[in-house]
Amino acid sequence: RKSMAYRGRELLTKLKAAGVGDRPVVWVAHSMGGLLVKKMLLDASEDPEMRSVVQNTRGIVFYSVPHRGSRLAEYSVSARFLLFPSVEVKELSKDSPALRELNDNFTRLIQEHNVNILSFGEMLPTYIGSMIKLHVVPPTSADLGFGDFIPLNVNHLNICKPGSRNSFLYQWSLKFIKDSLEKEFKR
Repeated sequence: RKSMAYRGRELLTKLKAAGVGDRPVVWVAHSMGGLLVKKMLLDASEDPEMRSVVQNTRGIVFYSVPHRGSRLAEYSVSARFLLFPSVEVKELSKDSPALRELNDNFTRLIQEHNVNILSFGEMLPTYIGSMIKLHVVPPTSADLGFGDFIPLNVNHLNICKPGSRNSFLYQWSLKFIKDSLEKEFKR
């Protein structure tokens, strides 16, 4: 399995080659994807050829991202594989030093660049089969500690799937994206 650092660098390279970061961007990420976005932005900030990715980042929407880890590592191997099949689970352990360092460095970077942040947190457990019920990312981990945090009565799998265009989740996400890009539209 590949580490988060490897995956982040690989994805950053592909996105930059596709032109991401040449114009303003708002990232939208669910769960482990949010940790990858954080890692990509940190990597981009340290590479002169990639810095435009950070400089053009206007906002980030996080859907149940385990900023401070998850107790998922305590559950059975099959449950972990279903939810996070491609990443070493130890990287997601609650209060892991690697996640703490990622979060601290990301916090400094985002505050330096004045990036808007919106985080949603799951309040309902996720059912895996008929026997396993998990609260994958608790609100204390989904709340980055700055920006807006909105807990919702949905589970981990549904937090990034608005029921309709009229749903609170969809409307709030859309408003955030529009507000984050508002200056760009006025140019």
